[in-house]
Amino acid sequence: MISSIFETKKILQNIDKYIANSHYKVEYIVKELGMTNATYYRTLKAKKFEVDELEKIFTILYPEEAEKYKVNELIETSIKEAKSDGYKTQEQIMDDYDKLFLGK
Repeated sequence: MISSIFETKKILQNIDKYIANSHYKVEYIVKELGMTNATYYRTLKAKKFEVDELEKIFTILYPEEAEKYKVNELIETSIKEAKSDGYKTQEQIMDDYDKLFLGK
């Protein structure tokens, strides 16, 4: 568990490098975060992004990896539910998928 905290700290210390080395313009990331330029640069300089902001940034930078992670989470949840005699209908699973990936 503590390793996750240290890894997050390491990510925050290098966040500017991840963004600079990406194919995305800073303006796009700022817009997706819903921040002003001033707030973004202040947060970047202080290395004080919130966890939700980090999630958005890395979902933008690494969309395939983010989608793979979310699908794996859905699969793991489905396996746990199946083992505990719980189940979801296909419609419920598709609703979960829509909420997770399409924001519906």
